[in-house]
Amino acid sequence: ACAKCPSAPKRCSSAISMVSTKRPAPEPAAHSAVNKRADITAVPAYVPTPPIKLSLAVHGGTVAPLLPPRIHSQPSPALQQQYAVRLQAAFRGLAARGRGLAARARARSEAGRAAAASARTAEVAARARSPAYRDLRRRCSGLDVEALATVDTELEALVGLAPLKALCASLRRDALARSAVGDTADVRCVLISGAVGTGKKTAATLICRLLRALGVVRGSVTTETTLDQMVLDVRRDVGAVVVDGLGAPSVEATKQKADAVLRNFPTHCFVFVGSASDVEALHGGVGHFRRREPSRLALPSYSPAEIASMAAVQLLEAGYSLAPNVGRRSLEAALLSTWPRECPVKTSGGDLAASDARAALVTPHRCPRGADIQGR
Repeated sequence: ACAKCPSAPKRCSSAISMVSTKRPAPEPAAHSAVNKRADITAVPAYVPTPPIKLSLAVHGGTVAPLLPPRIHSQPSPALQQQYAVRLQAAFRGLAARGRGLAARARARSEAGRAAAASARTAEVAARARSPAYRDLRRRCSGLDVEALATVDTELEALVGLAPLKALCASLRRDALARSAVGDTADVRCVLISGAVGTGKKTAATLICRLLRALGVVRGSVTTETTLDQMVLDVRRDVGAVVVDGLGAPSVEATKQKADAVLRNFPTHCFVFVGSASDVEALHGGVGHFRRREPSRLALPSYSPAEIASMAAVQLLEAGYSLAPNVGRRSLEAALLSTWPRECPVKTSGGDLAASDARAALVTPHRCPRGADIQGR
């Protein structure tokens, strides 16, 4: 309604005149097609547009934009250089952050190793001060109590290797009994057989260290040699020798040399390590073993549960720990999940048929030679 008349706008002539529209004037004829083409060519070829908001998160902040906008025409060289500089700066920041995280993880790992080493040292010192070891120090002459406590601690911390622990306990008991009554030590050679990766070198080193701590053999180090180099490497002042490379005992000259070395050094402890077939060939080919029977040690293969336990111990020593929702069974399944499904083995999860298919299958080359394959 208008101010003059309270009636509706359609009945008021003044209101109708107020809302009348004005049509645009027609284009003059002088504006020809040539002028239109001239106006079009006057528009610049490249018009900068606002950049696309594409950002990259960098530890609490963002870097935007990283990439140039996708338009029909190419951006100017200056704009390309600007985006390249931003992208390089972003990735330099990511690299610096990664290096910082790696340095902190390395420092945390070294601190964890140092703490584990100090804890082991404190445990060995407490064990050496116990009444049992003080009694051994008083009764047995030539006994290194600290070294014996160290070897006992390492043996208890080993995962698996039950035959090695039983043999070390037998050697320890026999040596302590002979030392207590004043009898001479009985030094025997040791033949260790087992598949690849079962810890034959670790077992040989621990046996030599145990015999040195008990005062059975002389020297402060262990000599490691091969069957071919026994004549050159064996010395009088080193009583513990680890002999590897038993692949050539079929040569008669090698057997004669080994027999001569064993007869010339009766107070030395020779530990021979190798596969079951090589150890059997050496035992049957050297005449010294027929005159004096050596100790035999056959190391079994590791089960998946023992492998998972060893992995957990190594992670703990490196400064890492398992997540709260991850247990030993989950770690065992994760270790075995990358192995192809070719031959089944017994797992720690109960029945093989009910266990996880990927955790219950390993490839034959992962199984050591002579392993007891179960679940057939």
